[in-house]
Amino acid sequence: MITVIIFEPDPMVSRILTEAVQAEEGLEALKTVRDIKLLPHVYDALHPQLVLGETAETGLLDWFRSMRAEGCPVDLIPVTRARDAAHYLQAFALGIVDYLIKPFQAERLSKALHRYVRWKNGLLPDQQLTQTQLDRLTTGLGGLMEEPFYGNDKTRQKVLIFIAGRGGESFTAAEAAKAVGLSPTTVRRYLEQMQKEGLLEVLPEYGHVGRPIHHYRTKERET
Repeated sequence: MITVIIFEPDPMVSRILTEAVQAEEGLEALKTVRDIKLLPHVYDALHPQLVLGETAETGLLDWFRSMRAEGCPVDLIPVTRARDAAHYLQAFALGIVDYLIKPFQAERLSKALHRYVRWKNGLLPDQQLTQTQLDRLTTGLGGLMEEPFYGNDKTRQKVLIFIAGRGGESFTAAEAAKAVGLSPTTVRRYLEQMQKEGLLEVLPEYGHVGRPIHHYRTKERET
């Protein structure tokens, strides 16, 4: 399990970030910090692998710089109101793994967290990498690229059992998520992958305000 500390002065944003971390399979939110003076003490006590939070005028970037100088293996994803290129380049030079600008979309945050888990779990300290493996995990500029989704075999099996129990009836990602005890975001990734594999078909339901609701069902095989 990859451990995370949220650093965010705004209570509402802090709650959103915490919920997003908890919804991502493979991540665990250990604590929320709102005062930069407390962050060193919390880090020393918990030793998280990732810090997620506001870098604009908070001192978080300075703290991260000091941690890098000490050789501490902690990663940082800024979720910040800073839009100037200078701030981004400063963070980039320190080795951040992603960068989100406020106001951010929930889907973009979810993708950032998911890609981080894939990247972190795809590297072992004593692993000998090939160029192909490395290119699958990172881009040449240090950003994270879109990954094929493979997921977890046990989780995939839970979703497949749910689908089999539907007997060909359509269902939404929310219905599947409730049945298997996972977040809709996580289950949707499995369903989308199964669609790409030709196991499921999608039936969008229009007529509502906002984005259409996708209904999934087992794809009928051609005879």
